[in-house]
Amino acid sequence: MLMSQETVISNLKNLIMGSSTVSFSDQTIEGSITLDSQQKINLIESLMSGDNPAIQENGATFRLKESFDVRLGESILFVLTIRKTAYHFASYQSFIQNCLTDNALESQTIMLYEDFYENLNNINYLKQPYLVEIIDFVHYLKKQYYTTNEEQFVIFAKSSCEIPIEKRAFLKYLDIVELYKSQSSTHEYFKKINDWLRAIPSNNLNEDIKKSLLVHEEERRTILAGEIYDLVIYEALQERIFKILMNSESLYKGVIHKYALYLDDFKYSKFNEKLTKFANEFLEKVNKNISDLQTQVLAIPLASAVLATFKPDSKLIWVTFFAFMVYSLMVLYTTFQQSFNLLTLKEQISDFEKNYVKDNEELKKKWDKETAPIFKKIKWHEWYMRFILTFILIVCVICMYNIFTIDWM
Repeated sequence: MLMSQETVISNLKNLIMGSSTVSFSDQTIEGSITLDSQQKINLIESLMSGDNPAIQENGATFRLKESFDVRLGESILFVLTIRKTAYHFASYQSFIQNCLTDNALESQTIMLYEDFYENLNNINYLKQPYLVEIIDFVHYLKKQYYTTNEEQFVIFAKSSCEIPIEKRAFLKYLDIVELYKSQSSTHEYFKKINDWLRAIPSNNLNEDIKKSLLVHEEERRTILAGEIYDLVIYEALQERIFKILMNSESLYKGVIHKYALYLDDFKYSKFNEKLTKFANEFLEKVNKNISDLQTQVLAIPLASAVLATFKPDSKLIWVTFFAFMVYSLMVLYTTFQQSFNLLTLKEQISDFEKNYVKDNEELKKKWDKETAPIFKKIKWHEWYMRFILTFILIVCVICMYNIFTIDWM
């Protein structure tokens, strides 16, 4: 099958290359050819007889516009009509009108003969690659937004907005191609929009946007819809699709700006959610540590009261003081552990700020506001632990003093 298509394309190219004053309309190619070689005579005869692969495989029709003798040196006028297929398009008109409504475009297999002819006379004048990009973009819009028929799509932003694809206005699409060819920056921005929509990050996007493209498809569509709405809502229906294609720079900058704002909000929402969870867990840990420590510390005055009931000449008082000192050291160890946990949590908060806030001033202000109660809690807890630490050290000193001053006799 592929070889047959290649043979058809080769024969039709030979006809076009040997012709002059060639014109294209829909699926029809008209031109004149001077039979200055036997090879051209054989080509024309095979087309006229129906033996040519272009006729047999493609279903094309070939005729002479007038009665001509097919002989060496003769100039003849011909009309070749190519059957519409997924592979062969005679003109830009046919290509645009058919492919805009056909979502099964496979640009690698298409042969656009008018573009081939234009390129013969103008080096590097190919329009097909630009047209394929435009058609792909229109297909994406039709796929992502509401479609009532193959010739328009509807976006819903502030309200509904119909955008006809104007497939019969093929000359305007060719004007867009000329714009892209003459203004490379406009074409570059158009390519960037296509890449952004398909989650293909360009080099100038920051890392947060690049990573987020893969997961924010719905948000990208919503942002683009809003930008398109603002761009075309006051335009006539027949001009809207061309307004979009012509203003690729403002459209791209608009969606990137709105998307960056969305990411900031998205990042803050996730950040705030994580911060709340983190802060709650932190406060639970601190409160638990304080509660546990208070239980142990409150036992010290109670034990002191019990010590006071011992008679000075009691032989077991050293055991009581020693046990009380060990208990105080255990509380001291717990206090040190709590201090270590507190320092670790402070470091986690610092790392959290570095990873999520960075240089965003707006987020930093929100972060400072959210963390202010946490740091206040930490500050009071630090002073509380200093007091407990001092108290326990005093108790331990008293216990040691009593142990060493006991009359063991």
